[in-house]
Amino acid sequence: MRSFLREVGPVPTLIVFCTWVVAVFRSLPIPVGDFGLYVSVSERLLAGDRLYVDVFENKDPLFHYLLAVFRYPTPFGAWLLEVMTLAAASLAVVWIARGVGIRLRVAVVIGLACSPWIITGWPFYAGVSELPGIALVLWVAAVALRARWVVGGLLLGVLAFYKLIMLPIGVVVLLIAVVVRRDWRGVLLGGAAAAGAGAGVVALLAVRGELLPYLETLSGNAAYANDVQDLTVIGGLFQHLRNVLDARVALSLVGSLLLVGLGLLWRNSPLRQPGSAQRELLWFWIGTMTAGVGVLSLTGLWIHHALVLTPSLLLSLVIVGGALSDARGRFTPLLIAALAGGTWLLAGAPSPSIYTTPIEYARAQINLQTMEPDQSRLIAGTGPPSSYARVGQADDDGSARGLRDWSLACRRFFQAFYDSESLLSESLRCLPGAQVILVDRDARPVSGATAWNSYLDGVEDILTRYYRCTDADGIRVCVKSSQSSVQPTVS
Repeated sequence: MRSFLREVGPVPTLIVFCTWVVAVFRSLPIPVGDFGLYVSVSERLLAGDRLYVDVFENKDPLFHYLLAVFRYPTPFGAWLLEVMTLAAASLAVVWIARGVGIRLRVAVVIGLACSPWIITGWPFYAGVSELPGIALVLWVAAVALRARWVVGGLLLGVLAFYKLIMLPIGVVVLLIAVVVRRDWRGVLLGGAAAAGAGAGVVALLAVRGELLPYLETLSGNAAYANDVQDLTVIGGLFQHLRNVLDARVALSLVGSLLLVGLGLLWRNSPLRQPGSAQRELLWFWIGTMTAGVGVLSLTGLWIHHALVLTPSLLLSLVIVGGALSDARGRFTPLLIAALAGGTWLLAGAPSPSIYTTPIEYARAQINLQTMEPDQSRLIAGTGPPSSYARVGQADDDGSARGLRDWSLACRRFFQAFYDSESLLSESLRCLPGAQVILVDRDARPVSGATAWNSYLDGVEDILTRYYRCTDADGIRVCVKSSQSSVQPTVS
């Protein structure tokens, strides 16, 4: 450790330390909204429910499994998992930089001082499901630079069930490494390793009875991603890109192009040397950028989906760092300016508040990790554990916390105003099987959402006929009347 610190130097070490003080708090996930849904799913998995069967959320299985494992001993496990994943992604950048011959002190600054700011930049929110995909793609690149095909294949097998939409990006990286080296064994070894890892996850899903429901979920995800207003194929592709490419994301892409251009134009740049590791990294950048844009053109719906471009952004910083640094690893004014300015651009030129606000409100956000949400408190207050259901959209506060002794009557514990009539009908039919129904604050009519409004009318009909309801600050808790014997038609 002492020799490591001596080689890196005191100033870079201090910069890394300060970066991670900020990054740790920026990585604190708050159990509200989407992450609140993920927390509820993890609680139901820990209660013994099966993913996609007894509780539904459309993310890939390893994402939910690992979150549940980390949250099992403590609610702060999710925070630990987030920091560990961010650290894994940053360390992969260090290893990539070392793999192309960049001196340790420069590699450490790029990976541990610059990368966290970029990863947690404009489109990021703590708990986002793209972060593990970013880390896995970067590690595929790191091992591909060293022709470790089996390890790369294993990582791809994991990636397929952790963040499926980022699998094409990882595959492209491994294939580029194979082609550059003309080592065709990489296809066989990497493919076999990926198949082996994937088979292990498939076996786990099959044993738990989750495989077929997961495949149905993938089909639903594809339909959801392609539900765009423009019905033409080309129009649909551009619509997806318009959904995610706002001004800040576009600025990060321009910054990436500028950094790579600077690396190419710099005198004596290793990028100009055929067969160099830097040249291979340039191909990695081209591949990840192209594949990332391709993925977004097919799946882009929300701004955070732009995070699939993050591996290519980080590679561009490594490229310019390698081009501008010398054999002694000195931090010249130009290198410092390129890394600092590049980091700011690649992060989407964010406002400082996205980094300072989590520190300012750290105490409140930490308290939220263990605070019992109103929803679970109201449900638990109705009596002994039985069955419950939630009517409401995605503004969930981790409502399943504290309800592991209860059973979930309807697997879709959240709905959306844009859901299809068939999905909403499924939730409506199973509601009468719940002893307690919670109608959350966001279960409100939406203008023009015919299916959603009809669903809410159906909910009201069931509650009026079979339940007794009380209101608590905008949340209704409805308990089945003792004389009611109605049962669900679909579980």
